[in-house]
Amino acid sequence: MAGKHEPPIQRTLLKVATSTLRALILAALVVLGIVGLTKLFPQNESLGITGAGAPGSKVSSSPSATASVSSTPTSRRKAKVKGVVVLVLNGTTRKGLAAEVSRTLANAGYKPKVPGNSKSTRRTIVYYRTDSLPEAQLIVRKYFPDALLKPAPSSIPKDVRVEIVLGADFVASSPSP
Repeated sequence: MAGKHEPPIQRTLLKVATSTLRALILAALVVLGIVGLTKLFPQNESLGITGAGAPGSKVSSSPSATASVSSTPTSRRKAKVKGVVVLVLNGTTRKGLAAEVSRTLANAGYKPKVPGNSKSTRRTIVYYRTDSLPEAQLIVRKYFPDALLKPAPSSIPKDVRVEIVLGADFVASSPSP
């Protein structure tokens, strides 16, 4: 016979079942929250890593003059301007062209290295490091719409994110000083 001070067994089981149910619901919500956050913020985006082979971008490996990079409208991350180190090289016979372009980019917020010369080229080429593809795409879109966009060779300086080699096509499309 149960005494007055002993709780009935059914009420105790009901309280335990309710507590367990609440804990299970809370655990399920935490798991759903974590899964939802990982879908919203994929791991590589927080590191700012986008490779040339990333989903949504294609690099043409064709050596023809029509090689280009295309990207889907949804970018992995927004391109930076302020402080992005660029190097402009003159691949034309027009003196001072790389310096002019460097000044333009500096006025826009980029951080240009001392401009230089390159071997002559007919077409402007914008080289990018794999982590700077959005910046290179923005530079091409705003300043060099006819340029080739290519992954950077190992020869560019380590601190340079985007290297621009100005070609004869740029001279033909820009006014003389």
